[in-house]
Parts: sequence; C-alpha cells; structure tokens
Amino acid sequence: MQTFAWVGGKGVRNGTIETGAIMAAISYSIQILMRFGMLTNVILGIPRGQISAKGIYEVLDMPLSVKEPDQAAIAGDYRQYRRRQKKLFGILRIRIIRTVM
Repeated sequence: MQTFAWVGGKGVRNGTIETGAIMAAISYSIQILMRFGMLTNVILGIPRGQISAKGIYEVLDMPLSVKEPDQAAIAGDYRQYRRRQKKLFGILRIRIIRTVM
C-alpha cells in the first residue's frame, strides 16, 4: 500500500498519473488481500471442522447411560406431585383471601 502511495505521489507530482488511478489501484489491492485472508480462514477452518465432527461422532456413538423409568413409578410420582400442588395452592388461596379481606 505504501508503495502505491509513494509511486503514485511521485506520478501525481510529475503529472503522469491521476489521483483516481492511484485510489483504484489501492482499492483493488485491498480487495485482493481481503480475498486471500478469507481463503486462509477457510483453509484453516477445515481441519477444525474435521476434528469437531470426530468429537461429535464419538459422543453420538457412546451407549446410552440413562434408562427409561417404569410407567407405574412415573404415574405415582405424578399423583404425589399433583397432591402437593393442590395443597400448596390451597394454602396460597387461603392466604390471599385473608389478606384481601
């Protein structure tokens, strides 16, 4: 970039190059350098993606450690849960009515 500015400055002083031509050359070179940066990021990202995919496959291939519970146990727990909820909301309802009146 500095080379473009240096050579372009001398060219503008001598009257052989216009300022727009210098700006065009600088902007084109910046675009080219940005594309090389993107390409580098893509190339560096491929091995990272492969390693991540291997790790995901390892996790997905592991045997399950969580077992399904019995349906009777679930139903019993749910009944106890509903009883506790009814009792709790009954107590809250009584407290709300007492504070309002």
